Amino acid sequence: MKSCIRLYNKDIDDSEKEYIIKNCKFITIDTETTGLDPLKDKLCLIQIYDGNNVFILRYNKKLEYKNLVEILESNKIRKVFHHANFDLRFLIANFKNIDIKNIGCTKVSAKLLNGKNENSSLKYLVEKYIGINISKDLQVSNWESNDLSEAQIEYAANDVIFLYKLWDKISSILKENKIDNIAQNCFQYLPTNAMLHNKGIENIFIY
Repeated sequence: MKSCIRLYNKDIDDSEKEYIIKNCKFITIDTETTGLDPLKDKLCLIQIYDGNNVFILRYNKKLEYKNLVEILESNKIRKVFHHANFDLRFLIANFKNIDIKNIGCTKVSAKLLNGKNENSSLKYLVEKYIGINISKDLQVSNWESNDLSEAQIEYAANDVIFLYKLWDKISSILKENKIDNIAQNCFQYLPTNAMLHNKGIENIFIY
């Protein structure tokens, strides 16, 4: 079934927020930015997938996103990222005082399962665990554009769609290997880790 893709220039609607919080066990989230530094570069898109619909929000720092913030701060639903530290840094930098709860991360999960030296890119993991070869050609395209191409929109949507499938698979493997509790402890620290990185503290535990 082809997922419905919705492109917004505003916040998520009230009814959609209520549906997500009340009915989804987890959602996947990704961001598109102008670079790698949340203190200098811009947050352009926020993508969410609930298993059926993709919500692509064009981020505008002048707008309020009360419904999106409520989703991110809800403990009722897990928010799954790939390389959560990156996305969380941008979200925390742009949504002041946000307290993002109940995180999952496929990159952290992969490192726990395979060791820190094995490739943990989304492309590699989707091919390894799902058997699908995804394209990352548009990763560094112009996400600030007011006229996103169909290819850009499809790329942005596919990242969260395939991330959803990956989490469904990899979270089961964490349980099978009895390391899901360790993973959960890592996930809980991710928002704090992202906040510290934004303050220039790369490793709070270093001697």
